[in-house]
Amino acid sequence: MIIASNLSILCYMTKCSLIYAYLMSEDFLAEFGSEHNPSPQEAGVGREGAAEGETGRPYRVRCERRGRGWVLWISGPGLGEEYVTQARSYDEVEAVARETLAAVAGTLADDPELMVEVVLPAQLQRPVILARRFRLRAAAAQRQSVAALKEAARMLVAAGYSKRDTAALLGVSRQRISQVLEERGPRGEWG
Repeated sequence: MIIASNLSILCYMTKCSLIYAYLMSEDFLAEFGSEHNPSPQEAGVGREGAAEGETGRPYRVRCERRGRGWVLWISGPGLGEEYVTQARSYDEVEAVARETLAAVAGTLADDPELMVEVVLPAQLQRPVILARRFRLRAAAAQRQSVAALKEAARMLVAAGYSKRDTAALLGVSRQRISQVLEERGPRGEWG
């Protein structure tokens, strides 16, 4: 799914976590290449174990800033009509949507899946997309940096270098080297 129109940015689940559809679009692929495509979880899209609406589709929450608050239009499976409500801040959008769904449809799952669509003015879309894209890239770079640091520290210490020398060679503190060497890896191994 690509951005629905030039006036809206589609986001899934909590707090408009980043536009996975945009990350898979031709613009992103042309700039960064396919090897940089994040998974939906890396993009902050969705949440494991989230319950879905009655028919397996998420509930749609379209929200737009108006005045000092946000107006929400809620639609989805089991709802005969679109419900309109409001939230004071964007942080409250998800909670207000869930409260509204619970009030209008008593048989909903405890944690229904929401698809939040934030409507932004055209001049704000690009800066928001860029900021989120670069934050995602920085997080990926941080994970790669930590993995490389762990591997280099483990190899240097195994080759007989002291923790002090290892820290100096890698540009981190001795405490960080000790911490890295004591951490368990993804398969439960140490270091």
